[in-house]
Amino acid sequence: MKSTIPYVVLFCLLVSALSAVPAPCEALAAAPAVKEHSHQEDFGRPGMTVPAALRMIRERLQKGVRGGHGIFGSGCDKRYENINATFTRLSFTRVDVCENKRYESPPESVSFQFSNPSDWQRFRRLGDAMGFADAVNAIGYYTSGSDVADDVPTFAGFREEAKEWRALPVKPALPESVRRFKILAEDAIKNKNFEEAVDYYEQGLRVSALWPDGQFNAALLYAELGIYGQAVIHMKRYVELGPDAPDAPSARDQIVIWQSKLSRPVPVAQDTHDDHGFKGGAVTKPR
Repeated sequence: MKSTIPYVVLFCLLVSALSAVPAPCEALAAAPAVKEHSHQEDFGRPGMTVPAALRMIRERLQKGVRGGHGIFGSGCDKRYENINATFTRLSFTRVDVCENKRYESPPESVSFQFSNPSDWQRFRRLGDAMGFADAVNAIGYYTSGSDVADDVPTFAGFREEAKEWRALPVKPALPESVRRFKILAEDAIKNKNFEEAVDYYEQGLRVSALWPDGQFNAALLYAELGIYGQAVIHMKRYVELGPDAPDAPSARDQIVIWQSKLSRPVPVAQDTHDDHGFKGGAVTKPR
């Protein structure tokens, strides 16, 4: 896999709000210009997962911010309601409370699939102002393909562990804590909460990375969310744990497909998830 992957970053302009209440994007556009950079961004390995990054964005918007810091140009209290953040889109309603009067803007949204550097910088400044800059950087990292390049040395160590695991005549049972995460992940899948499901699988894999079904299901979930780098990383581990499994050839084919998508914009998710092929009983339809 090539280490240089065109970066896909986040942010389209927020839709226009009430004329009396400037939208965050409009105010940010007036900020000093940031030097345009190339379509390659060095985000650095983040300290949080994609679900954790989305939770941070939701929480910071829910808490709101004071307008007195100069970004919004108003002394009104700001808060955000009807928050809905997925990997591909963040939507919310902004509410300003001034002199005991409530002003509600039309619904606004941020799309995590555009690659305009100036828009990216506006989103980054918004994150700085509202305390979710780390989350912005994390999502940028996972959409850039940097995670696949950074995984090369880690995967080399995993291959050695997998080789020893495959040689065991009897594979150890899943630890009880991992089994708990498995149950919670499968329940989240049934409820079509894929971000929560992948978070549970990630927690289980931190306890036991030598869990084939966990690697496989995490890969499919990341692919459903359009996070193809993480899908590749987990499916490679699944194949390494079972290179002779009946579905190993199709898993290898899927890796090739996901690798080809790393340089493409992340698609907007559609609620049409009827056939996932997850292992472990959560979904019984074949891939």
